[in-house]
Amino acid sequence: MKTIKRIDSTTVEVDGKRYLLETSKEPKFEVGKWYYCSEYSIPNQIFRITLDEGTWVYYDCHTGIHGRFTKLSCIYQSSVPATQEQIESHLREVLVQKGFKEGIKVKHMERDSVFTLERSKDWRYSEMTDSFHCCISGSEWEKNYSNPQIYSKGKFAEIVVNDSKKQSC
Repeated sequence: MKTIKRIDSTTVEVDGKRYLLETSKEPKFEVGKWYYCSEYSIPNQIFRITLDEGTWVYYDCHTGIHGRFTKLSCIYQSSVPATQEQIESHLREVLVQKGFKEGIKVKHMERDSVFTLERSKDWRYSEMTDSFHCCISGSEWEKNYSNPQIYSKGKFAEIVVNDSKKQSC
């Protein structure tokens, strides 16, 4: 038996796959949101909209792959909002490719400080803030760093290669 769930006024989920409903309005992308393309070969099939100019829509997969498409293209027609699980899985892969792992030092994205990454299995994506939070040691937690971001709205934290050099991601 198929499980059907209404996501919003234009999207339904059938057995874990999202589909756009036929509507009189054309689909609309929102800048800063993530989408899943089911029928076109955008690498990884998960992408974030960076700019909508009306005719052209620009995207970034954060894997070094970015581009644009028109509202008449099959990318536009076959894309639906990505689930939180799809986004988190995609960003985990990107973070690994960029070198984020337990034990490395990272520059805080909001403060002038450095912290060490721990417990990567507990790192989480927040759809509400479009950010990926990591875990840190108890002593760094006590400095009021809580769970700092290593990704936020299209930008990644800097990996500290050594005390004098930083690697921008």
